[in-house]
Amino acid sequence: KNKVINLIKKLEKIEGIKYVGPNRVYDFSNVMVSLESENNNSWAIDKIKISDVWNFTSGNKKVKIGVIDSGISLHTGLNSNLVEGYDFINQDSNANDDIVGHGTHVAGIIGGLENNDLGFFGVNSKISIVPLQVVNSEKKVDESACVEAVYYAIRSYDSNEPIEILNFSAAIYSDWPAMLSALRLYPGLFVCAAGNFGIDTVCKNCDNTGTSITIICNNTDTTKAKII
Repeated sequence: KNKVINLIKKLEKIEGIKYVGPNRVYDFSNVMVSLESENNNSWAIDKIKISDVWNFTSGNKKVKIGVIDSGISLHTGLNSNLVEGYDFINQDSNANDDIVGHGTHVAGIIGGLENNDLGFFGVNSKISIVPLQVVNSEKKVDESACVEAVYYAIRSYDSNEPIEILNFSAAIYSDWPAMLSALRLYPGLFVCAAGNFGIDTVCKNCDNTGTSITIICNNTDTTKAKII
């Protein structure tokens, strides 16, 4: 630990370096879920009155939403809304090996297909979901992988198909200067979870970016849900 601290102090003195810190990881195994846990989620759809929006639109395939999470598994209720993403742990384009299930669960909320015989559906039946995998084989969120994912989305604006929305539901509450710096460069909309595990705390790194929305979720009885 002392060696790391001493190295950080030396690097911070080098001109041009804005921030130096250890690459931390956070346990994500306690949020293991399955897409089927979305079964009978129509109460939530009714609660947010999304049907009023569906009178005008049910989404647009030209809109890309990047999901910074544990990856997104291939699923009959999602496949037609999934596009190629990236695994920032293994540095390849296979971001569909979701061993935790959380990213797949989040993707189902965003863009689960209607009439799929599984009892769940998302708020957008027409959308392009980009899996951005940042959870390693030990089921831990990797900080540097999350930062890389944001810069990946920033670079997408050099193409004709930018990732215009990023969703990050891990809600890491500690100070995270590298992530905050990246988010301030991201020109799209950043959606971040808060209140995970019933904690009355917002994600510091998602706040004050200028283009962010913080969300929480409730149970059917309007109490705060434990996991987002």
